Amino acid sequence: MPKSRTDRFVRILQFCLLLFFWSVCVSVYSIKAERQDAHERGFAARSVIDLRDAARTLSNFVKVAISPTDHQEITLEDTEGLFPIGKLQELSNVPDHLYLLFYRFEGGDAGTVYLKNVKNGEVERQWDIPLREVFQDLQALNKSFSERYATGELAVELDHQVVNEINAIQINSPILVGDGDLIFQCGGLGHTYRLNKNSKIVWKSKEVTHHSIEADADGNIWACAIDTENKIAHAGKFREDAVLCLDANGKTKKLYSISRILQDNGLFNSLANSTPTYKQSYGSDPYHLNDVLPVEADGPFWKKGDVFLCLRHKSLVLLFRPSDESVVWYKQGPWLTQHDVGILSDDKISVFNNNFGLLSNPQEGSNIAIYNFADDSVEFVADGMFFSKTEGRQARTENGVLLVEETNRGIYLLIDANDEIIARFYLPYYSNASNAMNPTWSRFYLKRGEEFEIQQ
Repeated sequence: MPKSRTDRFVRILQFCLLLFFWSVCVSVYSIKAERQDAHERGFAARSVIDLRDAARTLSNFVKVAISPTDHQEITLEDTEGLFPIGKLQELSNVPDHLYLLFYRFEGGDAGTVYLKNVKNGEVERQWDIPLREVFQDLQALNKSFSERYATGELAVELDHQVVNEINAIQINSPILVGDGDLIFQCGGLGHTYRLNKNSKIVWKSKEVTHHSIEADADGNIWACAIDTENKIAHAGKFREDAVLCLDANGKTKKLYSISRILQDNGLFNSLANSTPTYKQSYGSDPYHLNDVLPVEADGPFWKKGDVFLCLRHKSLVLLFRPSDESVVWYKQGPWLTQHDVGILSDDKISVFNNNFGLLSNPQEGSNIAIYNFADDSVEFVADGMFFSKTEGRQARTENGVLLVEETNRGIYLLIDANDEIIARFYLPYYSNASNAMNPTWSRFYLKRGEEFEIQQ
């Protein structure tokens, strides 16, 4: 080989070896830097982390650019017997006055919440969501979380849970209140908002909320929230979930830390400290509170003002009494990573059982667990008729029709008392009607005269 070619080959080999060893060194140093708390990182460590995050951002951008679906678009798989909402006129068993309150992204910075008749598609009401204003709030929240984590004020990287693109904002868990007003949470971590019937923001919560929101008979709003000041969570370096109560004007009435509830009731060690904790991209998440359901009337096993709490990462449902901050009852399993508690009668509750745990077979499917307080028994209905691994909602009409949001697949099911499917439908995506809009914990309502009654 001529000397010039040999020299060129040697130089290329040297460059490749240098690049290889540089990559190894950066990777090792990046791992060490990642294990440090943000406020303990020096300039070099911060630079390596920034380089890694820049690469991850570029990777996510490329994935989105080449992805065949948008952020909230779901490709439907099993389409046999599946109808778009409003195209169920031929199905006689579908209630005529059943409505769905749901969000649909409309492209750009437009999004709408509709109250639509499930059977014939009639739109009773709609609200144009001020996505640009919501997005500005999220950007401010993201910046605050990032700065507070860098100074050691936050135990985990909560900014990782804040939506950073306007078309990825989910108008989550919408609920009707007052005379045509709408309350919603914006997906991930964010604020809870109240819109009037003219789509203007009336208020937003000071506290940071997530997952579901519920209204009680006294006009209060109950939500899943974050307690960033909790000393137990800060010492243990985990995300602290909390129960938030807002008044009708959006003012914070009380924030109940989950760790404090468990600790004050002698349950922290047995239910939290002694069990494994999920490790998420943002840090440790031991509870993952996803539902706070207020009790509307006294019964033999609860009182008006109590709230049911659903803690996904503990497979735990708990009955909490805010009046004296006591735990009245709790049960861990047989449901697994469950969602959405409903009150069926004065002695029974229902639970959306995702039925997916560390050792579960995902093919077993999900179901609805019904717990009987009178005899401490559990039965499962609609077993294996749907599967939603990480999310889901359920409700029942007065005549016993089970309403299921199979969130991960983008499908809604109506199931009768004999576990027979009455209907399957979806929300068409704005730019591709054959695909589904990602459900964001929609609500079912029955229309009675001019009033709309929520189905729980």
